[in-house]
Amino acid sequence: MGANSWAPVLMRMVSDQILFGVLLSAPVLLAVLVVEVAFEIVSAFTQQLQVYNLEYGLRSVMGIGMALLLLHVAQDEIISQFSAYSRALTRLLENAL
Repeated sequence: MGANSWAPVLMRMVSDQILFGVLLSAPVLLAVLVVEVAFEIVSAFTQQLQVYNLEYGLRSVMGIGMALLLLHVAQDEIISQFSAYSRALTRLLENAL
């Protein structure tokens, strides 16, 4: 089996994995962005309050919470995605050898 036949398959698998990673990280980044914007609005209206000390902790808690929620909701999809790629990679390696 030449490089012409397995290289496009491998490139597609890599691009699918990158897309899957972006789709998994997008809700976490959105939650962190919402916390950032909310604290910026609060700090703009109340200069006397030091909200930046709370921001770092709440941003971490919201990010971790969203990641855990996402993993709970998308658990079946994640497992099926990785098992499909494992089977495809196994077939690809068996054909290459």
